[in-house]
Amino acid sequence: MGVMAAPTASGIVTSKLKRRIVVVGKFPPIQGGTSSSTFWATVALATAGFEVHVVTNSDQISPTFRQRLLTADKHFVSNELRDLGIFVHQVNPVRDGEYIPWAQPFLTAMLGRLLSLTNDISPECLLGWYLEPYGLAAAIAGSLRGIPVAFRHAGSDFGRLLKHQELRHSYDWALKSCSCVVASRSHLGYLSDLAISSDKLCMSDAPRLPAPFLKPTFGFEMADYEGEFHPWFIEARLGMAPPKSLVVHNEKRINIGLFGKIGTFKSTEQIVEALGKLASDGIDFELQSAVTGHRHHLKSFFTSIIKQPSLLERTTFLPPLPPWRMPGFLKQLDCVLYLENHFPIENHSPLIPREVLSSGACLICSREIANKFRYRESLEHAKNVVIVERPDSTECVVESLRLLLQNPENIRLIGRHGQYLSHFIENEKQHEHPALAWIQHAIKNYSNAAPARLSAFSKCDGSVERPPSIS
Repeated sequence: MGVMAAPTASGIVTSKLKRRIVVVGKFPPIQGGTSSSTFWATVALATAGFEVHVVTNSDQISPTFRQRLLTADKHFVSNELRDLGIFVHQVNPVRDGEYIPWAQPFLTAMLGRLLSLTNDISPECLLGWYLEPYGLAAAIAGSLRGIPVAFRHAGSDFGRLLKHQELRHSYDWALKSCSCVVASRSHLGYLSDLAISSDKLCMSDAPRLPAPFLKPTFGFEMADYEGEFHPWFIEARLGMAPPKSLVVHNEKRINIGLFGKIGTFKSTEQIVEALGKLASDGIDFELQSAVTGHRHHLKSFFTSIIKQPSLLERTTFLPPLPPWRMPGFLKQLDCVLYLENHFPIENHSPLIPREVLSSGACLICSREIANKFRYRESLEHAKNVVIVERPDSTECVVESLRLLLQNPENIRLIGRHGQYLSHFIENEKQHEHPALAWIQHAIKNYSNAAPARLSAFSKCDGSVERPPSIS
């Protein structure tokens, strides 16, 4: 017998038999770790049997932080995700300059969409991921609708936004109104003085890598994405002509990957200078670049490569890639540069090192990243990883890469040993995504707190005044 489907007032066809939840957060095509984590969590929830509705503003992301989706990628989002049980709801933009001082009213728009959507589908729980505006919108909607809310933080919202004097008061209310606050153990310090009830806290370490990283299921055709670089570059409006790749692909070359956000804290200047020096010295390699960032960082990056002809002829330019294409991209690399250095958020623990290790590519990381790695005692320089001690020094980066690139077989050996470590790490993780536990924690806490919520509205004569609601 098939699953019965029911149309709602908004025209969404939903299942009567599936449990429904709403996720509010960053989502592709927004670039970055939080967007990627939210995406894979929704896939895990849908695979577990939930009908997942995602409310996001990802279509309004700036081109410099926007992943480039091929026609096949757009089909995947609009058709295959829906078949899995994931429905993406984009908030509509307000025309620029409709009021002053001007800023897109993301919080108000998301709250409006949530109030409408929750009225249509009656979800069991809301999951807000990242404080601004997603977690705050989820907390307000949950409070108004009487729906349990789970909240998941990232690094930058706790490391930056929670420290802002006015924003902090709003976030303090939002966190206390949630039925479940998911915290990484390394971020508990941020919550210590907010007096969040201990029964609401849900400790959660990084989940097991998604299945496609362990066994890639999405193809990756370099030529398809190479062709998308020029239109992405034009949309980014960097005030310069797009660089033209002069690379002639050669399977014998060492392929070096550089992707994600670039800038001062990523040692981007030192990386480009070092690779330019090695290229001018005649060392053969191919740099595969799929970077994002602020316009001034991107302009400086591309300008620096253009000014070094020997590096330009060794560089393939790609647009930012969606998370489901990353496993395939990593699989065809020999090594990846990840030289984060002096990052301003102390407890920033990206998943990129684990993703690289899982692919069999050689991870070249900074000492800072190695020290943040939970399994840092298992990292051995020149055996299963290459650690650059001073990524803020071009000379140090040059020498680290020179020794490596002069011995291609050693690069592949280090990559294989890194992959062995990855197998141990990922097999130690539970297969079930922790988001399932967050949802259950929020629902249980909300149910247990029902008497307290009703007593808060009790009148002097003993009767009960119901909490306000809106239709």
